[in-house]
Amino acid sequence: EAGLWQKARQYFYRYLQQSPEPQFYDQTHFLLGKIARQQKDYANALFHLDLVRPKPNAQIYYQASEMAADILLDEKKYADAKKRLEQLVRIVPDKKKIIYYQAQIIRCLIYLHKEKQAQRELQKWQKSYRKEPEYPELRAMIELEWGKYHYQQKNFNAAIRHFKKVMDKFKKTSYRDRAWYWLGLTYITLNRNEEALKLLSHFVEKRTDSPVLGEVYNALGSLYFREEKTDEAIQAFRKAVELAHNDNARQMAMSQLITLYKNLGLWDSALQWTRQYIQQFPHAADVMDKKVFLGICLIRLNRYTEAVDYLKQLKLEVSSELEPEIQFYIGEAYFNAGKYETAIPEFVKIPLLSRQTKLQWEASALYYSGQAYEKLGRIDDAIRMYQEIVSRPGILVELKREAQKRIAQLRQSN
Repeated sequence: EAGLWQKARQYFYRYLQQSPEPQFYDQTHFLLGKIARQQKDYANALFHLDLVRPKPNAQIYYQASEMAADILLDEKKYADAKKRLEQLVRIVPDKKKIIYYQAQIIRCLIYLHKEKQAQRELQKWQKSYRKEPEYPELRAMIELEWGKYHYQQKNFNAAIRHFKKVMDKFKKTSYRDRAWYWLGLTYITLNRNEEALKLLSHFVEKRTDSPVLGEVYNALGSLYFREEKTDEAIQAFRKAVELAHNDNARQMAMSQLITLYKNLGLWDSALQWTRQYIQQFPHAADVMDKKVFLGICLIRLNRYTEAVDYLKQLKLEVSSELEPEIQFYIGEAYFNAGKYETAIPEFVKIPLLSRQTKLQWEASALYYSGQAYEKLGRIDDAIRMYQEIVSRPGILVELKREAQKRIAQLRQSN
């Protein structure tokens, strides 16, 4: 699917480049914005949507402006979203659209901490549109956003009131299930675990086709994890992966499974889920961390040759910040394989060639070099490595002390 989107994008760019005054200029930029949004490239999406002109095709312009506002809402850029929505209220003739835009403006005011203004606008909005068919759904949305806002502000009692109001007064809207989930999440946050478990378990029993089922299973998984019920946590996160209706819920569940399997030392399962995560979320913010972790899994599974080949290739992709970490794992793979002569020069590359980072990879590399020399019976070289840790600036005092302790032990044994 990603390949088809990319091909479509290439055709659109070619059309714009080859036509000095393309007939479908606005439609093309709108479609390019739509593709970029689909691929979560929001900056590029906004760039193309902003190039759509008000004339000659006003409908395309309205659609582009609305999509831009929705992206800004998703990105939590509420001040910019509010400006777009206010402009749409002024120019769009469709009453149904205006009701939606004004509801979203109230949402923006809430998150911009303009609570009194939001209340005033809500009262006016209710007075104007209470009898409209769109009212219950949008009113439930506003109530839910109030609850989420109070949750973020740690006003949990207020949040609970808003979530319960959605569940009680707007039962037939699509926001009831979301309020149900957020109420459970609030109980978890307040350590009201028994209430949370009862509420969320009832949800998965009754709402088997809900679009927030993935989020609810994630919440249950977190609750079980907190109570050290590992098997139940794994089962819940697996259900979240299976039943999630959106990528965010699925991504969170997979990440939690990787953490659980890592903590349990189940490296085969950790490797499997890490590979799946990288494949499904190649643009995730933490994908590079997952790629590094994949190499660690291979080492823990004693697949040393495969680990070295993989890590050497990965080293070509990463920033200078991550490079010393990967270089360390290359050395560790050789060390764990018993290839000490090969491991030492790989470790030594870090203090010699790598950028110094906040993490103490330099000290770790020197320490493991010393360990490798010990395995080879070259005690003087081992002491030299530990002495490097003691002498080098920028290494934590605790690590220097450990190195001094090891030097003393070696000299005493000799």
